[in-house]
Amino acid sequence: MPHSSALPGNFHLADRPTVFRIDRFTCPRIHWPAFSEKLAFIDEELQQHPDCLLTRVAMTERDDLVYVVTLAEWISRDALLSAKREMAAAYADKGFDPQAFMAERGITGEFATFDTIGF
Repeated sequence: MPHSSALPGNFHLADRPTVFRIDRFTCPRIHWPAFSEKLAFIDEELQQHPDCLLTRVAMTERDDLVYVVTLAEWISRDALLSAKREMAAAYADKGFDPQAFMAERGITGEFATFDTIGF
């Protein structure tokens, strides 16, 4: 985690820092039903996770595409990394490969993790 002096401007890490994982997806409308089913499974798992403070999924449609943003707030970066390992194990148990699922359906994603800051 960066020190406050490493952050640009007059920003510093929040007094009670949390971590946000924010993912963006573009999904062909024809594959939205299958993708939304996977997102619902993940969202339900995250809602039950003791280290996940908040989880949301938002979407909008335009032309033949569905644009999705997912947001999850975690108590720490370590908690997020631990949850990612847990989800990877759950996927493996079900024989689910998220990257292959997305590639086969033309779903693209952008994934980022953000530290909360104070002013």
